[in-house]
Parts: sequence; structure tokens; C-alpha cells
Amino acid sequence: MYQMDENNGGGVGAKKGFFFQDYVATLFASEMLLDNRISGVGCEIGDDIDLFHPKNIVTHVQVKTGTVDNGWNLTELKACRNFTQDNKPKRYSSVLHKSLELDKDTNLVSKFMMVTDRVVKGPLSFLEIPLENRAAKTGRDQLVKSINSALGKNFISKNGNRADYWVDNTLWRVFCSTELVVLQVEHNLRAASEELLNCVLTNESVRQLGEILCNRIYGKSQLCKKTYSVQDKTLSRNEAIDLLRDFALKNALLPKAYPDVDLPDIVTPLFDERVENRRKRGFVQGFNFNAYRYDHVVDMLVYWVDEVFLRPSELTANSQAISQSEDLRSRIAQFDLKIVTSRTILNSIIRKQHAAQPIPMVMFAANSAKCLKFDSVHIVRGNDNNHELWIGVTEFIENSDDIFEVIERLCEKMNELVFIDMDKDRQIILEGKDDKYLFKHNIDTILDVSNSFSSHLERFKFVVFISYRLPSYDYKTGKDVLTQEIKDKIKYMYDSMISKNPFFNQIRLGFYVFPTPCNDTILSKLKGKIFS
Repeated sequence: MYQMDENNGGGVGAKKGFFFQDYVATLFASEMLLDNRISGVGCEIGDDIDLFHPKNIVTHVQVKTGTVDNGWNLTELKACRNFTQDNKPKRYSSVLHKSLELDKDTNLVSKFMMVTDRVVKGPLSFLEIPLENRAAKTGRDQLVKSINSALGKNFISKNGNRADYWVDNTLWRVFCSTELVVLQVEHNLRAASEELLNCVLTNESVRQLGEILCNRIYGKSQLCKKTYSVQDKTLSRNEAIDLLRDFALKNALLPKAYPDVDLPDIVTPLFDERVENRRKRGFVQGFNFNAYRYDHVVDMLVYWVDEVFLRPSELTANSQAISQSEDLRSRIAQFDLKIVTSRTILNSIIRKQHAAQPIPMVMFAANSAKCLKFDSVHIVRGNDNNHELWIGVTEFIENSDDIFEVIERLCEKMNELVFIDMDKDRQIILEGKDDKYLFKHNIDTILDVSNSFSSHLERFKFVVFISYRLPSYDYKTGKDVLTQEIKDKIKYMYDSMISKNPFFNQIRLGFYVFPTPCNDTILSKLKGKIFS
């Protein structure tokens, strides 16, 4: 646990109101909402501000305003800032010494930050470079030499560190005005409300939230060190998220339809294998002793089904479990339960395994120009913050069906979807999605039919999901047996697709396979659950 000096002098005892330092601490609190590498913002504990991180790491932040007139350089950094009663400079009272002096707890890894309202000049400007980008930059060695000289021959932190450690662990940030800090706080709060809570706040609400957060920070900075603990004087990430949530629930302008889900999985991963452009994934559900968990599968289908068959406007307009509503029941009744089941399971997999937003198939219900080949569409975050479009075809195979005949039909359907329909289907998807209920994305470019579909292949992925009855499957069936069974089915599907069109080897494909002891039992139980 961080040990706090109980001396109030020069810190909280001298504060009379909102200062630049409070706004900077508020900035860190807003950054903490977006970055789980910060677990707490401490106010007047060790340094002006202390940022607590996992794994016993703390960043000591000195905030300096009005200290220098023309900018910060080595001379200002090493200048004595305190004097004795007879007006002699106090030894080791410079900004530099006070910073490294905080590297004193053997149980903590100390890092440092300088935040100033004046620019950094000369060799010190090296410290403005983010730590992770410094390896390719020059200036470190000369700065270390200068800092060592400024520290003096005998000064060393209690953990035995000198200039090289301080330089390698110090970041310098400059904000020339409070207004710039406030603008960044508001930007972060706006982003946090969307990313964490899936809601949009008005500009006025964001401003009010920033003031509330700043007041919370100010209140903690005013707490007396002798009376209160480190925890009392620290705003934790959980506390900041709760504050954001409480405010947003009352002031949200427009909630997002597809937040991160915490529902249990319908199916659980068995294996995940990548081969070139193909991803092979096997899924299972378990047994309670010797009884297959049919009821769990059906219960979770009911919980998940609303995302597949309701419009985003309907999802955001209902605070209760809409999966129990009559409107949804009547809509589901128009579909074969095999379609309901397969689409819902695939949606649950993609939503749980990836940063994904679905475009529900109900959004395409008005399309009467053609019979759509796809069964699901998801916007998925890819590499380099590019979004991808994952398009799925599904089959939930009844016990009486010939699985290989179904696979052949599915592969033909996929062939038509990819090589005949998709060049134009992109326009249907572009018109069908409702962006005001979605997080920001950049898929419109790849949906623009001005360009060929094949020019964007790297950002499309086609997923095949099948579920079928495996007659020999019981509680004794081993993982290796299931894995081999699923891989054999995937190989059959891929070989069939390649035989229909060799260009499939250029397409990004995902094969998701879910065997069960009895698919008819799932369908029967689901029918009873929904329509009873």
C-alpha cells in the first residue's frame, strides 16, 4: 500500500479554490475512464497528483503553473525552489530533486510526469516524446548526462536511481491554458459515454459532467492527510465509472443499441485454428453429470434472440426484457425455428468473441427485390482500427436431414452469395444499417458499389455456421473425438466450396461448427419456451 506523508504544508493546506492542478487531475480521471491501465487518481498524496496502475506502479505528477516566464529548461528544472529562514537556498529543493526523491518505496515501481503551462525548451523537449517512441530518437544520452550533473554527485533516490532512471520514466506534458485541458476532458468524457455505456451526451451534458468530476477531484484534494487515508483521497476507476453511469442514465441523448454484452455464452469454444485465410472453430455445450444441458441452450437462446429479430430503435426503447414481449413472439412465429436458432447462436458467438455490432436481419425485411442469401451481418473491429464486415450463412440441421446434402446446399448458397450477389448486396447492407444506433465505424467505404467487391476482400469475412446431431455424442465423448469430428466436417465444407469455385482460396472464411446429441430436442424445447 502506498505510504502517504501526513504533512499538509504546501499542498492541500495552501489551496483556496479550483486551480490548474484540479483540472489536470480531472483530465487524468477522464483518461482513466478510457484506459484500464490507470486504476486510480490520487489527489495531494505523495506528489501533486499520483496515478496508480496495476502491478504496484505509480506515476508521480508534478503540476507547475506560473513558475517560469519563458519556458522550462535545465536551468529552471534544477533551480532551488525553497529557502531557509536566512534566505539561503535549500539543498535538493529543485523540481528535479523533488521528483526523483519520490522514488523511495521498495514495493513500488515509480514513474514520473511533469505537467506545465509553459513550453519545454532545449534538451528537455526529449521528455515530451511518448516513452514507447523514444528508442528511435536522439537526445537521451546527452540529457542523462545533463540531469546527472544537475542532481549533483551525491544525490540518489532511496531506491538507488539517478538520471538514467528518471529520464527513461518521465513524460512531460504541456497545456498552455486551462481551456485546453477542459476541451480534452470533454472529448474524453464524450468518448467514454459512447464506449463504456453506449450512449450519446449533449455538449451541455458533457460540460456538466466535467464540472461534477472536477468537483469530486477537488473534494478529495481538500481532505486532510492526517485524518483521511490514501483511499479517501483517491478517485478509483470504478468510482469514476459509477459517476459516469449515474449521470449518463439521467442525461443520455440517444443510447446505442448494442452495448458490450454480459450474457452467458450459448455455446463455448472447443478449439480455434487458423490456416491461411480460413479460421476453424469448434463449439460445444456440456453435460451436467450425464445429462446434456439442453435447458441452458434454450434459456440463453431466449435471452439472446432480441438482438437478431428486433430493430435497434426497438431495443433502445425498452428497458425490460423484450425477449418476453408479444411483439417479438409474433415476429419469431413467422420464421422456421431452425433459422431462429442458428442465427441467434451465431450472433451470440460473434458478439461475445469480438468487438462487434450486428445489423439485424429484420432491417432487410423490406427488401423484396431478391431472396437474400446471407443470414447475419456484423460490423467487427479489425486491425489498425479498420472495421470489417462479417457476413454469415447458417444451418441448424434437424435429425432427419442428411447433413452432407445440407452442406452441399449451403456451399452452393455461399458460392452465389460471394461471387454473384455480394457485389450488389453491399448496397442493400449500406441502406439497411441504422448508424445513429451504432458506434462510429468506417465500413461505408467498402460498401460503396462504385468500387468492386474484390478490391476490398481483406475487410470482408464470410462465416459458415452449422449445428447438427452427432449420434454417438454423450457425456463420455472426449475432446479429441469431438475436435476431429468437427475438423472433418470443416474439411468437407471447404473442399466442396473449392470444387465449386477455386477463388474461395482468396476469400477470408470462418467455419463455426456446433454438434449436439439431438438438435430436435433443442427445437422442441425452444418452441415450448417461446410459445407456451
